[in-house]
Amino acid sequence: MKILFVRGPDATHMLAESPFIDGLRKLGEYTDLPVSADISPEELASIIRQYDVLLTMWDNIAIPAELAEDSGRLKYVCNITGSLKPWIPPEIILSDNIIVTNWGDLPANCVAEGAFTLVLAMLKSLPAYVMNIRRGGWTPPFLHKSGSLYGLRLGMYGMGAIGRRFVELCKPFQPVIYVYDPYIRELPEGCIRVDSLENLFDVSQAVAVHAALSPETHKSITAELLARLPDDAIIVNTARGGVFDQQALFAELESGRLRAGLDVLDEEEFHDTLVPDHPARQWENCLFTAHSISLDGWGKTEHSYSAMYDRALENITRFANKQPVNYIMDFERYQKST
Repeated sequence: MKILFVRGPDATHMLAESPFIDGLRKLGEYTDLPVSADISPEELASIIRQYDVLLTMWDNIAIPAELAEDSGRLKYVCNITGSLKPWIPPEIILSDNIIVTNWGDLPANCVAEGAFTLVLAMLKSLPAYVMNIRRGGWTPPFLHKSGSLYGLRLGMYGMGAIGRRFVELCKPFQPVIYVYDPYIRELPEGCIRVDSLENLFDVSQAVAVHAALSPETHKSITAELLARLPDDAIIVNTARGGVFDQQALFAELESGRLRAGLDVLDEEEFHDTLVPDHPARQWENCLFTAHSISLDGWGKTEHSYSAMYDRALENITRFANKQPVNYIMDFERYQKST
């Protein structure tokens, strides 16, 4: 079996020597191939056709769509990470000749932990406490804003694997959980379905966003929806910033009416909305975690390697042994993914 990793010019995440690479070499012939930005799709496709397995991940070079019709030896694209739309075209997903997998539900625990952390941090007004202490104060002037998950009307926009894990973390504290997700047939026990975003925002005191970014969800949380929330309501977003009308969200936060724990911002507007001297960096009602709240590297040794490599190696091993692989990316899931 021949395995290829094409290292494009933007490959900031690189497959260095590691137990993962050692595992690949035990399965077959592994090649790490740097290519230039000006390589033609035809040339790249002719190279890839010589291999059985293609590895892809963050910052990958675009995979030629023409491989869908003429794949050569290629039978399996193992995307080590979650996102894949920017470099794997839909033709590859739809091809009868090639299977594509990603890391599936792997980030669910860490992202759900991050969302849970942000809900509690804002519910207890931790940013305001920190700033008050740093200014020389002690007793906070905002005690009325500290709350509890017990009985909290917690709205959830999206109920995928991360959302379900988030529910499991919250349930012991007995919030009342409302869910809007038109694509999920069955909700976790005890959750209450609502049939529109308007209804979700009408009943919620806090809203946690777990929806993927798609044409349907893009800027779906509008100024009108945010206005439906009560004063001092909480927004938590560990999904994608583009789900919000970011200017509308920032207007509510700047006024002090809402609170937010934001792990993500709208990537299209980030550089305009959070420049180094932007006043949002000083808002006491907001906590930014720079798309890093789910990181789990602390405590790992230099010989450890991420669980995403474990999962990829497991799937490639299954493929080598002619066993079914897990987390196949079908077209429906591809369309909903980021």
